Amino acid sequence: MKTLIILLLLLSWQSFGQTGTATTANVGTLNKAAVSYIVKQGFEGTGYDNSETWSASALANPDYTITAIEGSQSLQLGVGAASCYKIITDANELWCYALVQMTNTSASLRTLFALRNGASSACINVLRAADGRLACLGASGSGAAYTTGTMNITTNYNIWFHYRKGTGSDSFISCAFSLDGTEPTAGANYAQKTTETGTNTVTRFYCYTDADLGVIYDHMRARTDQTCGNNPE
Repeated sequence: MKTLIILLLLLSWQSFGQTGTATTANVGTLNKAAVSYIVKQGFEGTGYDNSETWSASALANPDYTITAIEGSQSLQLGVGAASCYKIITDANELWCYALVQMTNTSASLRTLFALRNGASSACINVLRAADGRLACLGASGSGAAYTTGTMNITTNYNIWFHYRKGTGSDSFISCAFSLDGTEPTAGANYAQKTTETGTNTVTRFYCYTDADLGVIYDHMRARTDQTCGNNPE
């Protein structure tokens, strides 16, 4: 009788240990699966990778190889108004990231990225000033927020930007940049505005350049659940 009780206890303990191990493994898998990008583009191969569909203007080259930022190819938007965009599922909030290099100086404030509702209704524009500062401009079209830090031409930068839809005057926009892939959330290389008037959902992710600025892009990411963070995969 004692022997039977001991055997039953041992079997119960082994079953508990196996259950505990399985639970831990499942949690790890779920955490890894939580990284879900609605934009994940590296421009490798012909055109666009990861089975994504993009639309581009005549001056956009997704197979640029001369000075690719990452891998063997990048997206080049040549000097003169050029654009490349992806239609996405409606998003009330979007965190975005990309590797970017400005190839030349510009005479004024020039667009690098835009999140829009449809073709023309702005949610956020991310721009580079003539003096190298990064800026974010909301739906109001005025009162852009600027970094005090500056970005040089022909240098690769990590850029982050964030849009949250509001209900009138509480929309949130921000932008940031770094050289090492660590995301700033304050300081000279970060800017934000908390009182924007954006009430639109995002339906298009744009890379966009104006008249006299050329830009190279790579490693684009966007997600709806949280920031892309430091050196996103």
